[in-house]
Amino acid sequence: MQVTEKELQAQVAHQLEVQKSLLSGAAFPPLNAILWNADRAMTNLKLVQSSLSGSQAEREDMWRTMYTLRNQFGSPHFMLTLTPSGLSNGMVATIARGNDTEQVSSLFRDFTADLSDESTVERTRKIRN
Repeated sequence: MQVTEKELQAQVAHQLEVQKSLLSGAAFPPLNAILWNADRAMTNLKLVQSSLSGSQAEREDMWRTMYTLRNQFGSPHFMLTLTPSGLSNGMVATIARGNDTEQVSSLFRDFTADLSDESTVERTRKIRN
């Protein structure tokens, strides 16, 4: 395709008119047939620019993708559980199993479910420090 500088300038002016009409809510002007090649050239330039790492076009493209995904699938969320040490895994498992201490005790041999137990009190002190 062949595009002149005047056609590219006219295409840029047309794009600005389209943006203004979109902001005002008016119908945007149709693309003149003379500017079709300039429009294709500008579209191809935008596509190349959007694939350049770190470019503003790439960031806008990623933003549009994330915005679309959020609208389609909902807001992202995750759950993160932190335990202070391996010594407390039994306590977390007990809570997760609805205080079923028998099953948890069989999984974690060193764990005692009695919160007043001396080793549990010592473990709690270590965790807090």
